[in-house]
Amino acid sequence: MNNLYHLNAFIVWENFAEPKFYLSWLLGLLAVALFSFTCQLISGLLLRKNRFNFKTAPEEFVIRFTLGISLIAFLVTAIALFNQVYPFAIFSLFVIYVIVLYLRDKKFVNEQALIFIQTFTKYKWYFVLFLISSILSLLPPIRYDEMSYHLAYIHEFLNNRGIITDASMRHPLYTFNWHMIQLLMAYIHPYIVPHLLTCLTGLLTSIAISELLNRLNTDPLFCFIAGLSFFVTPLIQHNLNYIHIDVPQMFFMLTSLYLLLLARNNDNKYMILAAALCCAMFIGIKISNFMFIPALLFIYLFRNSQKQFFLFAIVFGILSSTWYIRNYSIAGDPISPILNITRNKPDPFWSKADFDAVQQDVKGNHDTGLLYYLKLPLSVLKATPENEFADWPLLGYVLLFPFLIFFLVKDFNNEKLFIYFMAIYGIILWLSISVKIRYEHHIAIAIVAAMLAWSDIWLFISGKISLLNKKSICVFFTACVFIGPTASAFSYFKNNLSWKIPFSEEEIAKTATYNQADILTSIDSLKKYNVGKNDTIYSYYYSIYKYYFIQKGYSVTGDFINKNRFSDFEKSIRSNKTDSFLSAVHAKAIWLDKARLKENKIDGVIDSLINSNHFSHVILNNNYIIVATIKH
Repeated sequence: MNNLYHLNAFIVWENFAEPKFYLSWLLGLLAVALFSFTCQLISGLLLRKNRFNFKTAPEEFVIRFTLGISLIAFLVTAIALFNQVYPFAIFSLFVIYVIVLYLRDKKFVNEQALIFIQTFTKYKWYFVLFLISSILSLLPPIRYDEMSYHLAYIHEFLNNRGIITDASMRHPLYTFNWHMIQLLMAYIHPYIVPHLLTCLTGLLTSIAISELLNRLNTDPLFCFIAGLSFFVTPLIQHNLNYIHIDVPQMFFMLTSLYLLLLARNNDNKYMILAAALCCAMFIGIKISNFMFIPALLFIYLFRNSQKQFFLFAIVFGILSSTWYIRNYSIAGDPISPILNITRNKPDPFWSKADFDAVQQDVKGNHDTGLLYYLKLPLSVLKATPENEFADWPLLGYVLLFPFLIFFLVKDFNNEKLFIYFMAIYGIILWLSISVKIRYEHHIAIAIVAAMLAWSDIWLFISGKISLLNKKSICVFFTACVFIGPTASAFSYFKNNLSWKIPFSEEEIAKTATYNQADILTSIDSLKKYNVGKNDTIYSYYYSIYKYYFIQKGYSVTGDFINKNRFSDFEKSIRSNKTDSFLSAVHAKAIWLDKARLKENKIDGVIDSLINSNHFSHVILNNNYIIVATIKH
């Protein structure tokens, strides 16, 4: 009994005794399932039945989901650029489309419903792991990038019915394809449904890995293990239930390659268009994805006798350039601020110091010697948020990555060439930018490449030896390599059951602030001091909670970089120009971190301002904050 207790001690059983837990979880899952099926049906606008022969039902589902969600993203982008996004109207349009499609082609809708069911039936064990992992989707936003940037921007877009440029945001200009989808999800629920959709992309990436390997005639058990190894990778688990772009980025990178392989092997204009759409979706998720354009064009063109390259290139070029054109029209730099800074041109948002600081943060501090890079496959197995990799570890498949160049040469005349090429291309880009493993967005493709390499290695070894139960031994070693060789997959997966899910406002505030709830609950007290909805608050080191301020109806400015940066505020205090600074910010209130004031040696100046009645109202909290309302 004692052993059983220790085995289950990490599980927060109170969650399962709370009716709100089941209601929120099931409604969120239902919303994501209905949206997924809608994406599947919307793909019928381009890929109707008999236009392409898929190998399996799960392969068809993954491809149709990718195509459908890409079409939706481009639709919402077109509307959002004119600030005419009305989510209820968009969802109504989806309902009308599904009803009309059912009335006109009942057989197609029924077939797709069966494919949806068959996909999750075939991958039922993946689905079980997905359900367990999705519990953390119920957590409120708690991660820095999520609260201060990704989810904050999504809700600013939602509130403004489309795209705006927030000059005080960490990245004022970006590529927002995935945010356009999450804008719709945030309309259903501010964070649970967006979390669940991100989690779903993790599940679908695992299925896509397995199905791509299956198409390349890999052993079914190897296919299963490869997909499983992706989902239980600690790095993936750590980023699965947050409004980050990392896991969706991995999904769309893999499915872009998948569709390219299908398109280049079939002279089918519909699949070529589908590939162009999905590649454009991938390029528009992260601003640095423009670096993958040469790789995608190379894969399509290399040894390809098809004469429909211009069809692919035109559609791909137009749709992938939307955000880059917008960036250029605003900042004179399509990949703002990189070109402006490197060419010593003024940027409307960034200073060189800001850019250098962010670059240093991305690159981190690590050795650069040859020995360091040779040891990387072993080192990332021990990654932690505290060391140079700044996140949870990867699994044993990385030990095969150094050998991919050999298999690239070996399979030069084989379809596998493109998978090895894309994996190596992604690894080289990663090493040239940062060793922080959260940026290893090529992981899904690299797992496919590693399993292809492992299959060849095992085929060679098994041909040289004679053993009883050779198949069982093979599967055992494959699982040890891809899901081992450490126990980190299980030890980190337990995290999904270790959090108490909050539902009351006070519990949510405690969870989001790690038991400093009054940081968020005090926001409501601003109403008492004539700080109304849509008024601007200057936040000194509390911009991390920007999402929560926006949810309460306030506009928040202030960050380490860009407009109204913290250093500018500190400078204004030291030079007795606080009034002019806050007037320029149009701030109705300032929200200050007392510990940071003391750390930066400006707490005495603030005390003097307070004592001189510079503010009409002051709320003091000895532990965390000062909220001061400015006199007008």
